[in-house]
Amino acid sequence: MKLPTRGEHVYETYWLPLQDSLSNDELEQLMWLQLVLDGDDRVRRQDLYAAQQQRFERRGAASRTAIEGEIEGYIRELYRRGALFRRILHPEEEPDDSVRAPLHRLHTWQAQGTYPALMLLLDRRERGDLDSADTARAMSYIESFLVRRMMCRVPTNNLNRIFQAVPGQLPFDMPVADGLHQLLSAENRFRPDDDELREKIHKAPFYQYGRWHQRKMVLQRLEESYGHQPPLRAQTGSAPGQSPGDEPPHRRHRPLGREGDPRPGRRTRRSRHRAVARPAARSRTCGAEPGLATGPPGAGHAAPRHLDVLR
Repeated sequence: MKLPTRGEHVYETYWLPLQDSLSNDELEQLMWLQLVLDGDDRVRRQDLYAAQQQRFERRGAASRTAIEGEIEGYIRELYRRGALFRRILHPEEEPDDSVRAPLHRLHTWQAQGTYPALMLLLDRRERGDLDSADTARAMSYIESFLVRRMMCRVPTNNLNRIFQAVPGQLPFDMPVADGLHQLLSAENRFRPDDDELREKIHKAPFYQYGRWHQRKMVLQRLEESYGHQPPLRAQTGSAPGQSPGDEPPHRRHRPLGREGDPRPGRRTRRSRHRAVARPAARSRTCGAEPGLATGPPGAGHAAPRHLDVLR
């Protein structure tokens, strides 16, 4: 028994509420995240319990009182960070609107690999190292990193390793958000630059890569950048306010056909011109976005219409 005198207090005050707020798998993940945040950037989830045991065995011949105090401190810190972890799992519990929005988008993206970086940001905010505005800005860099890599077809097999290393590699000589931007922009992080991104927007088959919910989120963010809040309509050629089912049968599911022409794929010169102009419009939008600039973040980028998702 590691807590002979404080066991009941620690259980009732910290451990029981923690068990009630997280599932067994989530609690195990939180314990792994705590190891990562405390500096063990190579520990694997399957090695969690061995790593925990080694952590407490390092105390060696310390007194029983000292060991008991250390274990209580560990569980108390786990309890504190559990509340932060719940905000990542359930973004609606985040009280600040500016932070809740990127948390919700990353949750929609299903970006579990980013948890070490997100936990670090929420933890540093709670400690007073950055405010909510900078927390949201740092999260937008994470979001941008994922979107750029998805659109440029960068393999995802090293994402977990990249984000697990963030707590131990974040620079200390600059603000947290700027340090994260610099870290994720390093050459060995494989973050596509602006030219590569623009080329992919022009030429790559967008609908053949990434998961459907990720593509949907990118399109929604593009729509929002033009000040359009309603959801994107399905690309069926329907007029505003008209559902595809209201169209005549010969026009359903023929978005590229000439109006009144039942043959699919027949396009007028005007429709072909629009198809060519559409990627150029996307490129202009990207070019006006401050986060796409190659200079340091926040260095005089003016953009009345911007996409946080591509910073």
